[in-house]
Amino acid sequence: MALGAARGEIAWLVLRESLVVGFMGLGAGIVGAIAVTRLFPTQGIGWSGSGIFLYGVSRTDNLTYFAVAALLTIVAMAASYLPSRRAAKVDPMVALRYE
Repeated sequence: MALGAARGEIAWLVLRESLVVGFMGLGAGIVGAIAVTRLFPTQGIGWSGSGIFLYGVSRTDNLTYFAVAALLTIVAMAASYLPSRRAAKVDPMVALRYE
């Protein structure tokens, strides 16, 4: 802000950086989840024959992956909201003295 940035730009900078990290984690998690589901058995296992799956949900159910990704994105935005507000409220003179 001491160099001309507005409070909104500072808040957006912090939010954007945290969302980039969140999306990278989501990408790695989705790739890992798809890779791990290939290792699950397709037939029922154990004495109950139930297997390791949810009833009516396939291994690569698009709706499930989308819902989990949307939920984690909302959580990441909520977690970075307060730090972005705090960064936008910093007095420029205090920040310059600190450096």
